[in-house]
Amino acid sequence: NVWAASADTWQVSLAAALDVWSTSDLASHDMWLAWDGNSFFPLEKDCRPLTAVELVVHRVAVREAQLKELRSWCKNEVSKPQRRDQFQAETKLNILPARWVIEFKRKEGALVIKARFVIKGFAERSQDTLQTAAPTASRQAHKLVAQLAASRKWQLISLDVTAAFLQGFTFSEVSSEGDFARQPCAFSPPDEHFFSLLAEIDSSWQEASLNWKQYCCRLQKGVYGLKDAPLLWYLRIHRFLTQTMKLRALKHDECTYIFVEHGAVV
Repeated sequence: NVWAASADTWQVSLAAALDVWSTSDLASHDMWLAWDGNSFFPLEKDCRPLTAVELVVHRVAVREAQLKELRSWCKNEVSKPQRRDQFQAETKLNILPARWVIEFKRKEGALVIKARFVIKGFAERSQDTLQTAAPTASRQAHKLVAQLAASRKWQLISLDVTAAFLQGFTFSEVSSEGDFARQPCAFSPPDEHFFSLLAEIDSSWQEASLNWKQYCCRLQKGVYGLKDAPLLWYLRIHRFLTQTMKLRALKHDECTYIFVEHGAVV
């Protein structure tokens, strides 16, 4: 199958698309080809959310994926249990809804199930007071790094930070370091199994698992779904790169860092 982004797709011969298909391993599973204006690229149809039937059929793998996600939460001390009435009396804020996002993903060619727990941050009150602006690397910065690497014969290395948003600044760190004050935030478990899964990992959730309707999860740092989660992660990685690694952010791009020694970029 070939999916066309616009009528311009058909200006490129179908033979070119078939050539891309035949000279790669893409034909081994169901996939579409898409056109971005310059070239075709694979569009995997099997990387998608699970259906209701698939959630039942793959329930063991889904449960393991959920436990893996929650282990990251416990490892990074993302939240703690608190009684719903206590949180609302203390903060006068509403408790946010949350949900699981469970999808098929490809890892080293194999189809696996990935679970991501997401807070519905759009329901948070006082949205206008949240600091959400987080710098992102520009296209010019990517070109600059590639040009420098080519001219100086540097080796380019890429990496991926697992569960990056869960490793961002905590709410207390944000307030103590004077960047901005972050209002408290808590969410309700999507079902009775959420606290039970957490209790398997950390015994401090045992009481909440027995009275799940009376408890909420009080967040201590940014998570997926909160509007300021990218900013909290940026503050963490920026402090590490500038204070620990002694790198310097470029003035024209705050997400590009250089190491300067004796006045020269090395």
